[in-house]
Amino acid sequence: MTEVKLMESSIESALDTTRFVNFANEKLHIQRIIPSATQEVLFSCAPEASVSIGLCPQILDDHGISIRNVRRYVEYGGTCPRLTCTAALHPTPSPVVA
Repeated sequence: MTEVKLMESSIESALDTTRFVNFANEKLHIQRIIPSATQEVLFSCAPEASVSIGLCPQILDDHGISIRNVRRYVEYGGTCPRLTCTAALHPTPSPVVA
């Protein structure tokens, strides 16, 4: 199991974390990419996560989806339509599993 820390601040302020939890929708990223808010921004900052949209079915009430080894490439501020890139990140490569 993975340790979970609940935050009172925004997701954007969690720069030292490697995981995010989103529980707002029964379909991951509502199964499409649209110009909207939090999920879309998080998936844009870690584009490798976008592959999961086509792979993950509807989430059942007592289930969750864990996406591993994706890296965040940018820091940002604001949300749509005032989203700004504040810094480029240089994440270390994910380990190769063969």
